[in-house]
Amino acid sequence: MSTVASSLNFEVVWIDEHLQEIVVFASSRFFSGAVNLYGGLDELARVAEWLHGFPSSPADRREIDMGQDDLPGYGSAKLSVFCTDALGHVAMEVRLRSCPVLAAERSESACVVIKTAVGELDQFASALRMIDKQVGETATLRGAA
Repeated sequence: MSTVASSLNFEVVWIDEHLQEIVVFASSRFFSGAVNLYGGLDELARVAEWLHGFPSSPADRREIDMGQDDLPGYGSAKLSVFCTDALGHVAMEVRLRSCPVLAAERSESACVVIKTAVGELDQFASALRMIDKQVGETATLRGAA
């Protein structure tokens, strides 16, 4: 069985004066999923701020929602970041959910857990802050090797 490197990637694929469309792609060792979602122009900066100062303690757990569950053809992402032990190892759970275009279709979802490092979270937050609201810009959280 082949595996994919663990990662979380955000890519801006469309933008106007009010909204941006973001593709969220998440993969763990054996599972992956992607969803397109809409967010405000500050959406990626909001995620970066959410990560700021994590972890404040081994019990620190944070969650953030992106997108909408009821916009046909698009979807949502729920991110949870947490410590896996008292030594400072961290992970991010990414739950992706689509909203079907047609009422007769069913929603699809994926959930992956990406084990990573605090330094990788900091680099990801910095990359999110650097995105200058341009189509094609990306930020990637890399999983631990």
